[in-house]
Amino acid sequence: MAILRISPDEERIDVLSIPRDLWVTLPDGSEDRINAAYAESTQTLIDAIEENLGIPVHHFAEVDFVGFQKLIDALGGVPMYFDSPVRDRNSGLSISEPGCVVLNGPQGACLRPVAAPPMEGLRGLAHRRLG
Repeated sequence: MAILRISPDEERIDVLSIPRDLWVTLPDGSEDRINAAYAESTQTLIDAIEENLGIPVHHFAEVDFVGFQKLIDALGGVPMYFDSPVRDRNSGLSISEPGCVVLNGPQGACLRPVAAPPMEGLRGLAHRRLG
């Protein structure tokens, strides 16, 4: 889940990623994860974002994974700065040199937040540190 702020005058798009498990107060006064607001309705999600984060939502779009990749490509890529080479076995992202790189749709989609499956014990801790 993400909020985009588009500034055409500045030729800039800012993105705020919202963790699906972020606890918020729902419009009915109950406490739950923001994903529960999304599951209830678009308006409940918008109300929860505006009330809890203080961010006005003027438009809403739901984009699946392929649509996200196409959006990045339609924008001409996403410039990202890497201070060191990056190789992520889970997503397949591989950046061989530090510096500014314009990521295409599939590469940019690799940077989306992903919930990793839970791993228990020391084996899981070692995997997360090496992964």
